[in-house]
Amino acid sequence: RDHLEPDVAVSRTVMLMLLVRSLSAAPITAEIIASRNVPAARFAGQGGPSEVVCAEKQTTDFLAQCAFTPGIAAVYEDLLAFEHNSSEIYKVQVPAQLQGKSFTEALERFAGERRRTKEPIIPIGVCRASAVHLNPSEDEIGALLPGDEIIVISDHQPKL
Repeated sequence: RDHLEPDVAVSRTVMLMLLVRSLSAAPITAEIIASRNVPAARFAGQGGPSEVVCAEKQTTDFLAQCAFTPGIAAVYEDLLAFEHNSSEIYKVQVPAQLQGKSFTEALERFAGERRRTKEPIIPIGVCRASAVHLNPSEDEIGALLPGDEIIVISDHQPKL
């Protein structure tokens, strides 16, 4: 990876995002080092799905969480590593049989499936219209809808 000055790096990233967006609505994921540059990157990603990861913010939040919860760094490392015998975070479409059900009912179904099949899948949230709801209450999201995605921890990409 080239070691560029931060302003040069963000300029290149934003220009590449604008180029990709001018050619297609393909999903874009971009890393931005400084939080002050996130608005420019989000603007460049308009017109299609885009994800802007701010290294400065992620690092600060990660270190704060580790300070408050000693040992949690190992959990994050396992969840973020694509290695054999590790679990990762995935999004899966809400299956038809869970549409109209609550997140709690989905948890109960997954627990039953785990007992029955030993399938290591743990739901942790719902993604609805690009908004993430971790451990949502009934009041927060209501029933699961077509188009919702369940966020899960699993050792593989689940097929529901």
